[in-house]
Amino acid sequence: MRGTRRVPRSSSAAEIVFGAIFLLFWLGALEFPEIVARGAAPFRLTLGPVWESFYHGYYAAIALLALVGVALGLANFVRSQWSRLRLGIRAAANAASAVIMAVVLAAHGAEVKAQWVLMTGPRQGVGGIEAAESWINISVFATLAIAAIVCAVECALYVRRIVRFERAQKLI
Repeated sequence: MRGTRRVPRSSSAAEIVFGAIFLLFWLGALEFPEIVARGAAPFRLTLGPVWESFYHGYYAAIALLALVGVALGLANFVRSQWSRLRLGIRAAANAASAVIMAVVLAAHGAEVKAQWVLMTGPRQGVGGIEAAESWINISVFATLAIAAIVCAVECALYVRRIVRFERAQKLI
């Protein structure tokens, strides 16, 4: 049990830096660059209806969750020992993230399935920009699905650590 409550400072520093970068992107301070193709007008990459629903539907909630992540990274950097409170906040943030992503995925499941069938079926009748948009939407959906699973599993692991943390306290 010794050392399992320690939080590596390098992990906390990475969480602070990457969380701050994500927060800047989420709040609009960082944008995708314009893409310039030969013989075409410059355009900006968009991530499709799944991303738009996620971004616009949960803008404030995701910003708050990202801010919580950065704050926890700072707290863990300063005090590199887990506490039940910080474990609980981390578990709750992961649970909230998983639920938000699951709601977005449920709302767009049929749409993405239809795009998948269109793009991989025997009659692939889509090309060019429409095909790129479909693949981007499918990719965003798959990425959110994987992230939702990871958040749910991490939530369960943090809850398990809270339970073990309490048991260890009783033994002392």
